[in-house]
Amino acid sequence: MTRTTMRRRVSYRRAVAVAACVAVAGFAASAGVASAAPAPAKITVTFGSCSGGGSEFCFNPESAFTAVGGQAMWTNQSGVGHTATSCTSSACPGAPASTGTNTFNVTLSGSGTGSFTFSGGGIYYYYCTIHGYAAMHGKITVFNPPRISGFTPKSGAPGTTVTITGTHLDHLIKVTFNGSKGSVVTDSQTKITVKVPTGATTGRIAVVTRGGTSTTSTNFTVT
Repeated sequence: MTRTTMRRRVSYRRAVAVAACVAVAGFAASAGVASAAPAPAKITVTFGSCSGGGSEFCFNPESAFTAVGGQAMWTNQSGVGHTATSCTSSACPGAPASTGTNTFNVTLSGSGTGSFTFSGGGIYYYYCTIHGYAAMHGKITVFNPPRISGFTPKSGAPGTTVTITGTHLDHLIKVTFNGSKGSVVTDSQTKITVKVPTGATTGRIAVVTRGGTSTTSTNFTVT
């Protein structure tokens, strides 16, 4: 093998190695960092009636909350076996219809635990198949994650009113401009109007709701 051939092979191997490194780096950049899982809805099953959730046993709290991707987690302290099962119109007479698309049937031993992870938002009514709806039932609200589709204007001074559009923007906690909390004027499922706060700097707008956080893909420029 000539020296020229050896040099060509070494150069080729280096090029392949560099390309592989670039590909890995590009994948890492596009993959990003996974967001934290939503807080679970922690529910305890106890003996005795609830104010509105059952005459014999209680899912406590009777009304629990989580977000899409979050769990309902039941801990049975009643000493009696139960289930946590999605309601149907025939099984839960008088109960409102659930608005979510998930169904679940979690078995709980006398001192056991169980969980279910929600992939769809909505309100879920559930009961125990062993003791019946009248004896014990509950409700879980699962919030959808917000999604920002746009905002206008793209720049402005503190005090400027910015309109943010998207989906699932209700159940709002806060709106921030590069970390500074804005003053919300109006809020609906599809639109937020908010004033740019004093001291804000150029950066992304973030909408934080009970369903999670959505951040703009481009900066808002503070003038």
